[in-house]
Amino acid sequence: MQDERWNNPLYQTEAVNDEGLEGHAYVPGGIKVETSSPMNSHPGTNPEQLLGMSLATCLEATLEAIEKEHGVPHTAEVHVKVAFIGSRAV
Repeated sequence: MQDERWNNPLYQTEAVNDEGLEGHAYVPGGIKVETSSPMNSHPGTNPEQLLGMSLATCLEATLEAIEKEHGVPHTAEVHVKVAFIGSRAV
């Protein structure tokens, strides 16, 4: 059974990658980034960096809202580390 909130989201967006890891990813009508594997030295942002930035931004926004709710200045700073652990992909 699908949660009814999916029918009326507060916000939604779309991201597209149709070129694979060594290519580009984009938001229609918005940002476009060159992508690459973190396992080589090719130029581009890797998915792990994008995931880390996304999580850091979401957590920072949450902390900012809490600070505002309590009437304190915004001083939070979020650092996210993303790491490969285990076997290398082939």
